[in-house]
Amino acid sequence: MFILVIDTTIMNVSISALIEEFNTNVATVQAAITLYALVMASFMITGGKIGDIIGRKKAFRIGLVIYGTGSLLTSISPTMAVLFIGWSILEGFGATLVMPAIQTLVTSNYSGKDRALAYGIIGGIVAGAIALGPIIGGWLTTWYTWRLAFAGEVVIVIIVLLLSRYILDAPLETEEKPRLDVVGTILSALGMGLIVFGILLAGTYGWWKARQPFYIGGIEISPFGLSPTPVFILAGIIILLCFALWERHVITRGKMPLIRLDVLRDRGVTSGIFVQMVQTLLFGGFLFSMALFFQIALGLNAMQTGFLYLPLSIPLLIASLAASRLSARIAPKLIIQIGLLVLIAGLLLAIATINVEVKGLGLLTGFALIGIGGGVIASQVMNLVLSQVVPERTSETAAL
Repeated sequence: MFILVIDTTIMNVSISALIEEFNTNVATVQAAITLYALVMASFMITGGKIGDIIGRKKAFRIGLVIYGTGSLLTSISPTMAVLFIGWSILEGFGATLVMPAIQTLVTSNYSGKDRALAYGIIGGIVAGAIALGPIIGGWLTTWYTWRLAFAGEVVIVIIVLLLSRYILDAPLETEEKPRLDVVGTILSALGMGLIVFGILLAGTYGWWKARQPFYIGGIEISPFGLSPTPVFILAGIIILLCFALWERHVITRGKMPLIRLDVLRDRGVTSGIFVQMVQTLLFGGFLFSMALFFQIALGLNAMQTGFLYLPLSIPLLIASLAASRLSARIAPKLIIQIGLLVLIAGLLLAIATINVEVKGLGLLTGFALIGIGGGVIASQVMNLVLSQVVPERTSETAAL
């Protein structure tokens, strides 16, 4: 989890260095960051199912090997194209195997208060990565090269692989041997991919009315002057509806679907997934846009950017560890609600106080509140969701 999270923070603080080294622009670097997320969004459910088929521990190890290979390729990449392959594609695919496996392995190895504490520790690790990522990445980028950060990830992957023999594998909770629903895999990946790709195009072509023509293979695609963004998003939604119908068809035929969508009828699961989405959206958007502001608008280097994140990342780490202890006495749902309120208050305060001088107690307080709110949520949300589902549904729920 540490290297999965630190990876994106390093890329964010290294934006200006990447632009200079590869003689490229912000949009290209943003595309690399977004493609990484696009690959994960498209294939995360499939990665969870593969873990069910081959075993969660084996999926965890294979995912690590793919991820480590991508990190190595990224560290030696001579061009942006190679960086796209290593970072955006290989690391993205590796993460789709590793992330659901982590959640399932934690759920199977711990129960009750121990599980809540385990998820709290994972939240603390995530917070620690957010805290250390900008500083480590900034230091390496400023004084040496950003490539060392990804080379360091390879070393961590090797250490984790060596230590993974001590992990107890999650038992298969069903007598029926899991199978991969190929049609469901294609439909889910295509539907999620089109939605995320459509959102990616919004910055260039606009959300509704096309700012400029959009071409595919030399053919202009701008129906009624629309931006490609709503076209791709609508196509993705339609394909996901077809995916839902296909999964229902597979179940009626007595075969195993990619995912049983009835898990979404549980309000605890759907609200937890929604909270996770909101938190990731707010945090990801805030960290990326602030990194752009610090480096492009203010001209700060990667190390200065990393230190400016400290008022956010240190409270994030402390709040995550503290909240994992509170869950024994306070309902996780209430803790998450408080965290969301604190996070929103921090964002509003940061918006109200930020200016081109980047100073003042108001902005620092806003950063701290964002960190506290995010840490509190991170420590609780996965435990709240996964503790409500039966063991055989853990992988698919974690993937969602």
